[in-house]
Amino acid sequence: MPDSTQLIIVAESIAKPGCEDELRQQLMTLIEPSRAEPGCVQYVLHENPAEPGKFLFYEIWKDDAAFVYHTQTKHFTEFGPKVAHLRAPSPPLRKLRVIA
Repeated sequence: MPDSTQLIIVAESIAKPGCEDELRQQLMTLIEPSRAEPGCVQYVLHENPAEPGKFLFYEIWKDDAAFVYHTQTKHFTEFGPKVAHLRAPSPPLRKLRVIA
């Protein structure tokens, strides 16, 4: 039975030309500490094979509070400024809930 209290996050990152490998490596540094957080149900990084450098995190958090906690962790808050020079404008973060 799906859990409607869980929060699903879809977060995309697009690398600037020539920065694909470096951004990929930096994105991968988020995986281990994020998966270890309380309330992390799933935290998976994907890359579009037809368009290298287009990345997508599919995340499932136990609830809103778990996601808020994630956004306040050191590895998360330091990440954006660290990779700003590697990223092109990306679609906004999407927040979803299971309905059926």
